[in-house]
Amino acid sequence: MHGVHWDNNCEYCGIGCTHEYCHDCYAMGRHIKPLIIVTEHEKPPVPTRAWDWNAYLEDWDLDNPIGYGETQQKAVADLLEQLDLPLDTPYKVK
Repeated sequence: MHGVHWDNNCEYCGIGCTHEYCHDCYAMGRHIKPLIIVTEHEKPPVPTRAWDWNAYLEDWDLDNPIGYGETQQKAVADLLEQLDLPLDTPYKVK
């Protein structure tokens, strides 16, 4: 799957998708834009710990996904899965 970077096409291959990384260029090791993920530890008042952590992109908007999990790592993994990005996608936590 090729991808566009938010509002423009990949500067390397010219193809677009809805992710910050062009999947083909990412696979070739070309860094497009740093992925910044914000995480929060909330501990909502529910009997399960499955939503203790949430993770979202730094420039989050109403139509963007939010990852949830029992741990920070699981929340980030859930977010990457929703973005259709590999779990080894490089990112920075803010």
